[in-house]
Amino acid sequence: MTDSPIGRYLDAAPARRLRSIIAPSPASGGFVVLSVTHGFHAGAELSLVETLYTIGSSTESDIVLRDAGIAPVHARLRRKGSQFEIEAVGGDVTLATGETVHEGHGSRCRLPLTVSVGDARIRLVNPERPASRWSFSNRPVLVAGSVLCAVFALSLAANGLSLANIG
Repeated sequence: MTDSPIGRYLDAAPARRLRSIIAPSPASGGFVVLSVTHGFHAGAELSLVETLYTIGSSTESDIVLRDAGIAPVHARLRRKGSQFEIEAVGGDVTLATGETVHEGHGSRCRLPLTVSVGDARIRLVNPERPASRWSFSNRPVLVAGSVLCAVFALSLAANGLSLANIG
């Protein structure tokens, strides 16, 4: 085990995973940040660039959490585009919404996402995604659409008034 935070939390994970955490590859389509928000490893953060990760207490898992209630291979995280599939492999996983993904089942979720695995709580976020759906880059489109709708509504109203005056 090394003194780096990567070594503490990934223990014996394959070297390819370590390389992907240190330097995100452009082919991966960006990365997601996993933060441990509650539990023994609170404050730890990892950049997830691969499409598949396992979470568990065993060193065979890609992400090792040593909290109580975590099975050797507890859950599997699979990234599919802008969503994550969570599969409860060795124990239940609880979503922040209160929904429980029971062992042997899965759930498809959008980011940001907070889940509880045993006594640990982790949060997944996409740091590249704008914080708001109505970000600054979308405002010109929204304004242009609003102006277009207003002009169309005014032309309909003016046309209706001119027809009313004729008849």
